[in-house]
Amino acid sequence: MNSGYPPFHWFEVEAVLKQPSSFTKPLMPKPKRKPRDCPWCGQPTRWVWWSSSPKSWESLCGRAGWIRVCEPCRYSSDISEEGFIMS
Repeated sequence: MNSGYPPFHWFEVEAVLKQPSSFTKPLMPKPKRKPRDCPWCGQPTRWVWWSSSPKSWESLCGRAGWIRVCEPCRYSSDISEEGFIMS
């Protein structure tokens, strides 16, 4: 099983998944294309808006964007090029 890294540690992804949607408002529209299936189990993945910690943004190394997630495998993709923001 993948631990969610690379590119993100699963605990970071899990923290975003647990937040109410009002705290994770996307700054970019969700990619129009369907997310690819999980490379580990072949099941469908879903788009999730991910943003790095407030400290990373204060340090000018924050990242945000749409990632593909497969919760059963704890898999996360890198940020989609269609929705990527960096400080």
